[in-house]
Amino acid sequence: MKVIGKKSHGDFIIAIVLSAIVLPLFVLLSALAITSTMEGNQNLILITGGLFTVFCIIYVVTTAIRPKELIKYDNDHFYFIYRTKTITIPMSSIVGITPRIAQARGLRYTFGKIIIRTSNGRYAIDGVADVENVAIEMTFIKEEHKSRNVEL
Repeated sequence: MKVIGKKSHGDFIIAIVLSAIVLPLFVLLSALAITSTMEGNQNLILITGGLFTVFCIIYVVTTAIRPKELIKYDNDHFYFIYRTKTITIPMSSIVGITPRIAQARGLRYTFGKIIIRTSNGRYAIDGVADVENVAIEMTFIKEEHKSRNVEL
């Protein structure tokens, strides 16, 4: 099997930066809530800040433990490798391959999502590095497979 798509480090960097902003903000809000005389707002601020902090930590951990190789292929199949499962997609059933580039505040990143439409459904894998080139390479592989099967 050959590897086409690898994990992007951009998601992990964004998660770290977001957590580096949220954690000190939560500490500051907690200190303000504890010293506040308003009882109702105190609990709301602590619960909201705590949940958001837990969400950020879970996002960082899940982003860090993703496999490094996300998309592989052999002669007849593409393989989308998630954390706990691998989806096998036959090349003969692929209708289209679409890259979705991550964007934020007018910036376009090189990482994003690959979406494969098949006759059976739609499959997507997020956090792929150099997503446009991976989609182009996948399209070439699919077309080469199609032409190879037509000749036989």
